[in-house]
Amino acid sequence: MSDIYTLGSRNCTLPQCFEPGDCLGTLISGSWAMTANECLDRCKAEPECEYFNYNNDKICTLLKDCAAIDSRCIDTNNCIFGQVDCKRQHEFAMVAIGYIQYNESAVIYLNDVEIIDLETFSSCPIQQKSYPLEIDNTASLRNGDNVMICGGYNRPVSYDECYEYKNGDWSQTASLSVPRVGPVSIEYKPNEWIVMGGYSDGTYLATTELFQNSIWQNGPVMPEESEGGSGVMFNLTHMFVASGILQSETFSNRNWFVDVDTWTWTEISQRILTAHYFHISGIFYDPVLGETAIANICRYGIQVYYPSLNSWVEQTTPLFEGLYAAQTLQLSTEYFLIIGGYKYDSQNGNQENDAIYRFDHNGVTLIEENALNVGRHYHALITIPESQINCY
Repeated sequence: MSDIYTLGSRNCTLPQCFEPGDCLGTLISGSWAMTANECLDRCKAEPECEYFNYNNDKICTLLKDCAAIDSRCIDTNNCIFGQVDCKRQHEFAMVAIGYIQYNESAVIYLNDVEIIDLETFSSCPIQQKSYPLEIDNTASLRNGDNVMICGGYNRPVSYDECYEYKNGDWSQTASLSVPRVGPVSIEYKPNEWIVMGGYSDGTYLATTELFQNSIWQNGPVMPEESEGGSGVMFNLTHMFVASGILQSETFSNRNWFVDVDTWTWTEISQRILTAHYFHISGIFYDPVLGETAIANICRYGIQVYYPSLNSWVEQTTPLFEGLYAAQTLQLSTEYFLIIGGYKYDSQNGNQENDAIYRFDHNGVTLIEENALNVGRHYHALITIPESQINCY
């Protein structure tokens, strides 16, 4: 007798090609996925998969058939399903603001906005409206379909303002409780964000703020004050967080797993090999060990943490010796993108990075098809739905 499986009612956004409802059918497997595209890719790779469910709890379920549709979901967008012959959703990224340093005395803060098509890796030909401030070192997040940028810096001023990009324009919205320069921002639950640490008026911060239901509130306290750290969701229940520069003006190499239900910080006993700041982190699947690993990338190179080994190891790549003040997009549990940054090159000197890289179990692969219109670092990077941009 076949197992009949349902995810039940969820609060979901209706993606392209998906249909309202929750498909009831013969279960193949269920697991965490970053996006609907990742769920669809898994269905296409599974010979028996004909239907799949994906919801905003980021659970992907693969099914052999669709015997019925959950009646609780009719005429709602709370439950969604798709078929294996669906087309992938079109994904876009907003690359905004940031910093260009031509030499020690020539510094430019940016306010321009660039949209990258993440299928073709081409830039949107239509110019988007500039950000209201020339600024860098902000937090980037989403409020539903709307992009938000908060905090930041333009020497010597630190900012607490947040601006939201909606219907092609920027408007000021709820501000952070304090100015934050170089904080870490992570979506820890669907449409719920934490902004951690940063620098504010001479002080490095250990405080955090949570963004829930369009409102900011005080969050948990970090184990140490830090600016320019990094973090990523490691799985559905835990974040990985690494520190940056501390109040003592020293670099930290401490790192933690954080339970996002209890906000318990558990320090990883094996510290990152090189203490540094303005680094980036992402996760990828290692098929050899059969587990998800964490990559941490900084000016001094790439270090990878394998949970089963409780060990950090150096990784080499011919593409670059190091990269800092870049940004990442975690589009899948199996890979992430690296966009922008400041590239360290012992032969040619430091230079702004206008390239896009893909990091997966094969290491770093340069995406040759595209370079950013402007090489930048300390910039903002966030996905944005097609409905919020004017490109074609």
